[in-house]
Amino acid sequence: MAIPTTNLQGRYIASAGVTLTSGRVSQWDDQQNSNDMTQPNSGGRPYVITSDGNDAISFGEEYGVTAPHGMFIPSGVTIDARSFTFACVIEAMVSAGGRAASGLTTMSILGTTGFVCNIFAYFDPATHLGQITVFDSASGFLKSTRWFPMHRSILVIRCSGSDVKLWLDEVEDSKGSALASGSVNGGVFGCGYTGASFRGAVYEALFYSTAISDSDRDAIVTQWKSDYGIGTRSRNLIFLGDSITYGVGINDGSIANYPRDLVNARRKKDKIWNFGVDGARLDQIETWWATWDSAVEASMKNIVVINAGINDVTQGASNATITSRMNSLLSAIRASLNTGDEILFLTMIANGTNNSVRVAENTNRTDGDYTEIDQVIDLTGDTDFENTASSYFYSDGVHPSVAGYAAMADYVDPYIVPPPTYRRRRLLIGA
Repeated sequence: MAIPTTNLQGRYIASAGVTLTSGRVSQWDDQQNSNDMTQPNSGGRPYVITSDGNDAISFGEEYGVTAPHGMFIPSGVTIDARSFTFACVIEAMVSAGGRAASGLTTMSILGTTGFVCNIFAYFDPATHLGQITVFDSASGFLKSTRWFPMHRSILVIRCSGSDVKLWLDEVEDSKGSALASGSVNGGVFGCGYTGASFRGAVYEALFYSTAISDSDRDAIVTQWKSDYGIGTRSRNLIFLGDSITYGVGINDGSIANYPRDLVNARRKKDKIWNFGVDGARLDQIETWWATWDSAVEASMKNIVVINAGINDVTQGASNATITSRMNSLLSAIRASLNTGDEILFLTMIANGTNNSVRVAENTNRTDGDYTEIDQVIDLTGDTDFENTASSYFYSDGVHPSVAGYAAMADYVDPYIVPPPTYRRRRLLIGA
């Protein structure tokens, strides 16, 4: 089915009509009319990335760079909170508030002057989950019960005079009150006027000047599922951890981290959730787990992949304390999982602080001291992960580089494909 064109103000496809200036997007042409997006500021330009054969515009923040990346929507696109539809093929880098410890509370997808109709992820400071939120200055926040997944998804938000509805992966979340603000011409896409950039990528986006019909929405979904290879997914891959799971250290717009490197080409049949929070300790992850667990689909098989503990080490926790926290976390996770679900745990890569504690804890993991772990993925045998000056590390000597995240994904991948048919078997890699 073709994309409906009635009342379509702008159609933006990452694989068409993109102008690059010094390797970054300075213009994104409208494929429907002439409402081309532009970004005159070189520091605010997003990137083009290719994922599983499809181009996407990456608005991911650069590590250490505070300027948001986004494209200016021209005045020919009218955004009216009372009659408006926005749809996109989207892929988030994180599902939780990965930089909440650093003060990041929102990731904006659409921003408008006067906050007529802003769409963003709001990170709840108590749970760190990124709730999809629609906001306007008159009605305030309309928080969705939907959270941002990491796999390629279809997001549709429809505002009308009577209600606001949101669909993510074809699951509806209806809000009973409509936004009350008036209209505004133009805006900013991929970030907000006052908020941070969207930590993720967009493959295609549509702006309609009215609330489209259900049949038109179905036509969009059908077309995009075909165009972008979005099919039925049968498992949840749930990544828990700290800044290394979140992806701190990336500064080239690739929105890379090791969970994302497993997303599309390798993991087309999985729903991927990245609950990596910058600075998180084992005991904090346990506190947040109950809410995170409720955010994913309960009816699906779960594989939980954990890369955590280094913040406990660097903050001076003893091995006895870390062991206690590990057992408590693992017990909490196991209690909420179904029969046949898996827990995978990575060893910690080099950091340079309290190394003897890190080495001892890694030994506890590889020696099988934690009976709730189904498989330990051992990175300690890879000398590049034990040398903070290697190409696997970012310049801070703490977080992986793009190459390091890709290598980490290579280690994890054999443990989640094909789906495990065994339990409590410990296979070590890199040893």
